[in-house]
Amino acid sequence: YKNGDKAVKPNKKTWVQVLKAYGEQPSVESVERMAELLQEMARWFRIMGDEDCQPDTRCYNILIKTTGQVPEIQQQTEEILYDMLESFENGVDAMRPNGATFVHVYNSFRSTNDPDGAADTVEKILKLQESLQKNEDGSDKPDVRAYNAVLAVIARAKKDPTKAQRAKRLVEHMKSLRDEGDKMVAPNLRTYNLVLNAAAYTEGEPKELLSAFRVAVDSINDLRENPLLEPDPVSYGLFLRSCAQLMPPSDKREAVVENIFRKCCVDGQLGQYVLHELSYAASPNLCRKLLGGDMDDGVNLPIEWTRNVKNKKHQLR
Repeated sequence: YKNGDKAVKPNKKTWVQVLKAYGEQPSVESVERMAELLQEMARWFRIMGDEDCQPDTRCYNILIKTTGQVPEIQQQTEEILYDMLESFENGVDAMRPNGATFVHVYNSFRSTNDPDGAADTVEKILKLQESLQKNEDGSDKPDVRAYNAVLAVIARAKKDPTKAQRAKRLVEHMKSLRDEGDKMVAPNLRTYNLVLNAAAYTEGEPKELLSAFRVAVDSINDLRENPLLEPDPVSYGLFLRSCAQLMPPSDKREAVVENIFRKCCVDGQLGQYVLHELSYAASPNLCRKLLGGDMDDGVNLPIEWTRNVKNKKHQLR
């Protein structure tokens, strides 16, 4: 094209495909090359005024997604987001972040050396997303994907003994927005499983563990009472892990474990993950009582207990 052949002029689809190609193998080098391409696009746009060369939200979403997959630089996604917002505020409509932009940023904080700082950061960014003037088509509004992405980061906090309560507050906020008419933020199964995950992996003082356990109880009950949702093996497994992690060995814990195990069987959701967590939450005597034998010796489970289990991984972490 530079030599005068107008027939090979690159268009927006060309640039996007090249960016995607670099994104297929995330690395510091590929991200650097993507940034160079975006600079080249911007230069061509300034010189020619051709909108096919103007970097836009779609291009930068590819950059953010790829950057978030490279551990050494993954948290640079926040800086890229703020650069997009600055460009948009300066009148460049093509750089307006959309819902996917924010989800890619949230996802980039799921694996980090500072999980507690990451939880604070994504909650701050979520408030920013909620405060932005909304597109008429709602494309920049937080939806259930965005809230779940934030919940996933909160659940991975290591030092915060209140992370379960933080997760529950966010879900209550989602429910309030849903009740006001925003059906796109209605909590789904993954939402509740992420709250259960936050509770199950809480560490702290006995009082703090009790508070986390109450969140787990409220979450599994809300899920079972929701006419549109039902717990899966992840839900039941995480609740059993909550019992093992948050309750001291006692007759009360045995009773809670037995009760939830029987509800799991009635629902036909007794997967391998549930059995694994049962072995930690229940005493050997209770395990034998519930399964009709020792787990190590192999037990024949009634098909009714497993009838709704799908072939999928039953672990969130």
